[in-house]
Parts: sequence; C-alpha cells; structure tokens
Amino acid sequence: MNANINYVGTLNLLRQLVAAGAITIAESKKIARHIAIKTGANIVVPDTCF
Repeated sequence: MNANINYVGTLNLLRQLVAAGAITIAESKKIARHIAIKTGANIVVPDTCF
C-alpha cells in the first residue's frame, strides 16, 4: 500500500491518542516524524492537525 496513505492513518491514530490523553502533542509529533522517515512518506501535513 502507499506509504502516504498509511501515514495519514497513523496521524489519525495519533490524534485520537492525544485526544484520549494517552500521549502528549509533543510525543505525537516526535512519533509522526519518526514514522514518516522510516516509511518514506512524503506528504505535507500542516502542523495544526495535532
């Protein structure tokens, strides 16, 4: 499957975890950055999504 599609799904999961209070916004940004690098996702997502 396309890395960008998977990355958007991961971002949605991270947003839900932040909303539930399981992780902080800073943690979600760090995780998102790491996953983008590892998977090769190159989609541009505004920082205001978190």
